Parts: sequence; structure tokens; C-alpha cells
Amino acid sequence: MIEHVLLAARCELHELADARLVETLAIVRALGIDLRVVGCHIGGIVVTSISLYPGARFDFSVVDDNEALVFEAIGADDETVVDLVAIPLANKAAVTTMFGRCALLGLCAALNPATYFMGGSLAVHETALEWLRTACRGAAIVDAGQAARILRDLQGPIAAANMLHGRRLKSLIDTVPTPSILVPERRVA
Repeated sequence: MIEHVLLAARCELHELADARLVETLAIVRALGIDLRVVGCHIGGIVVTSISLYPGARFDFSVVDDNEALVFEAIGADDETVVDLVAIPLANKAAVTTMFGRCALLGLCAALNPATYFMGGSLAVHETALEWLRTACRGAAIVDAGQAARILRDLQGPIAAANMLHGRRLKSLIDTVPTPSILVPERRVA
């Protein structure tokens, strides 16, 4: 069922992108994003109005009160669109999703063993906008709760932007509980 709803939302995004191409290109350029290199990592992109909802969710809106950069989030296979992500232009550090199915932008890089080859590390950016500005290298957290488990299980080291960011990432990862191991009690006959 979600695939049908996601497909409808993607169609709406692409229709908006066609209608708002000039405005989107100007804002994307002003934000320092090079569409020639990010296009294959994010799918469609548009600057449009959104309505914000609890739980870090959004939907497209006809009211022009919350303009946002909205784009398609690609999944672990590096080709399937799993969600739509929005960065509100009034608060560029914030990020929200339409369906809550995207934990991490750059998930393919995070899960790819080649990222960690020869001592490599996964660069986790402080914001989704910074991830876009760096040509989608590394990853960026969209949903902290879901991302914590993914980051905890990575095959290699994580490169934070700075010391404070590193502490926040460590604190986030430490919120993931380790499972308890239960052993059945043995009865002596």
C-alpha cells in the first residue's frame, strides 16, 4: 500500500519540479548545491511549500508559509526511492520526511564495505543540507532513532564533523540497547 502512496507523492513532486524549475534552480544554486553531482544520489528535487506535522513529518501544501527543499531519498540499493525528505528553508538544520521511511541519507555508502576499505571511514554530516553541499558523500541523519541502530552496526569508523558532533553521535549510538541473553535454568534430577 505504501508503494502506491509513495508513487503518488513522487508524481506530485515531479509535477511541482516541472512547474517551479526556475525558482528551484536559483535557490539550489544559492544554497551551494551542485545538481550535476547530487542528481544521481537524490532523485527529483523541488523548492515548494510544505505543511509540517508532529513526528517530523510533512506534506505538500498550497499555502506559501513553509518553503522547503524537497527531494527523493534513495535506499540501501542506491536506486530505489524510499521516501521524500524536506529541508525547511526557514530552519536549514532541520529535516523531515513524508513517510518516516528514511533514517539516513547516503545509506548505500554507510552499508557499502568499500567505504571502509584501506582504513576509510563514513563521513556523517551534521545536516542534510551539508550532505547535499558535499555532493552526497558520506551520510546524514534524518531520523535519529532509526539511524542510531544503523550507525551502531556499521562495518567501520564514523568521521564526525567536529568534536561536539562526535560526542552527539556517540551519545546517539549509545542509546541503542544491547540485547540481553537469557539461558534456561537447568534442573537437577
